[in-house]
Amino acid sequence: MEFRQVDGDRVLVVRHADGSFRRFIVRSGPTLEEADGAQRAVVLRTGDTLEVTLGSDRYRLNVSQLANAG
Repeated sequence: MEFRQVDGDRVLVVRHADGSFRRFIVRSGPTLEEADGAQRAVVLRTGDTLEVTLGSDRYRLNVSQLANAG
């Protein structure tokens, strides 16, 4: 997991073992939205965890990591 600044947005990059990756724009809350592609991310917050589904990929992210990183 890495964070970058892209065109004024904070972007989270999640890399997969096969070399593929997903990019998400970190929004206030914090929450995420897909940074590119035709598929829409479904984001559910449960306590301190964001559960993100995008296509066949699923992620569980700690809210404090998103709020404090980058």
